[in-house]
Amino acid sequence: MAKVIMESWREGLQMVSLTKLQYEKLGLSLLESKTNADMLLEDQIIILEIEDENVAQ
Repeated sequence: MAKVIMESWREGLQMVSLTKLQYEKLGLSLLESKTNADMLLEDQIIILEIEDENVAQ
């Protein structure tokens, strides 16, 4: 299992794309995916535990 730590919002990153990526690749719910994106915009750190290391990379 791998951990992905998202610490900040990068300029040019699109919220919808980030939400969709989490939903499709990680199997998170849309609500959880959007909440993660919102938290990043509020300068909060997100830690995702991902079972497939290839997906994590």
